[in-house]
Amino acid sequence: MEGRGSQAGGIDTLVANTDVTSLLPCNPVIREVAPGKISLEFVKPTAMMQILGDAKLAGLAREADAMIERALGNA
Repeated sequence: MEGRGSQAGGIDTLVANTDVTSLLPCNPVIREVAPGKISLEFVKPTAMMQILGDAKLAGLAREADAMIERALGNA
């Protein structure tokens, strides 16, 4: 999934296991917790994919976790 957009990752996940549709989309919550202070909250993809017990999905979720961590590190 490296270097591809999140839509491509979502398609890879759907192709890997169609049961994942009940867990998607992974919607972030963005809220102002104090004047000028923003909170970004969401469930880690690995936590969501563990529910299905599918090794291929777990691998895709780890890749998604890494991309999210990189994005947050650049914020």
